Amino acid sequence: MLGQDPVFSVSDAISVLNQTLEYAYPTIQIEGEISEFRVSKNKWVYFDIKDDESKIRCFGLVFQLTTPIEDGMKVLVIARPRLHNLYGFSLNILSIKPVGEGSIKKSQDLLKAKLEKEGLFSDERKR
Repeated sequence: MLGQDPVFSVSDAISVLNQTLEYAYPTIQIEGEISEFRVSKNKWVYFDIKDDESKIRCFGLVFQLTTPIEDGMKVLVIARPRLHNLYGFSLNILSIKPVGEGSIKKSQDLLKAKLEKEGLFSDERKR
């Protein structure tokens, strides 16, 4: 039935959706692999958490990191889901806990081991 649903402005729609998210899922726990990790101005932390099929943007504060975090780590994230008016859907991080190595880290370690075996890191090769 066209025309019977409420018509929202973009800002109002985001506000209503955020209220719905806050009510239905005040916090969520997600396990996945870190990718595109970066720190901005020594204050803000940005990264994606992903699995084989999907990824979600994450945002947090540097002081929330209790352990070093890097791309390829598998982590458990506790966060608040939010819809931002400019940046879309993301998770506002409450805490991050490493739970193992992800596939990126494993691939990186395998490549490093292969290159070391070929002698590419030996002192004789340094220029």
